[in-house]
Amino acid sequence: MKISFRLELWSPWTTPVEGRVINHDVSLEILKFFVDYLVGDMLGVISTAHLVHANRKPDKALSSKCLELVALQPMAIDFAKSGAPAEMPRSLRPREFQDFMERWEKPMYISQGALGKLYSQEHKLWLLEYYLARRI
Repeated sequence: MKISFRLELWSPWTTPVEGRVINHDVSLEILKFFVDYLVGDMLGVISTAHLVHANRKPDKALSSKCLELVALQPMAIDFAKSGAPAEMPRSLRPREFQDFMERWEKPMYISQGALGKLYSQEHKLWLLEYYLARRI
């Protein structure tokens, strides 16, 4: 195997850009950024919606709703850097959640997928352990 090395392909060493000197208090700017981030961070919401729709639809992660959510994820990931929040349409928000998500305050259904079956088995074991511990 021959390895070649061409010096012209390497960029010359550059010194890092010096930081800006800010001559005012940035506390309010930092607070505004933090609040905007808390309000606009949609990555978890989009990921949860994707999991719900992929579990519910017959074509799983290839369903149209899942593909729309996948298109929103890069924007949600880059939100902290770009400041542009990902806008998730109301039609993509799940109306009910799988039992294994344990969202007791929301409508739920019993998942027939792999995760739902694993959850059911684990839940049965937990109930058995709880019952046996109470009998002793």
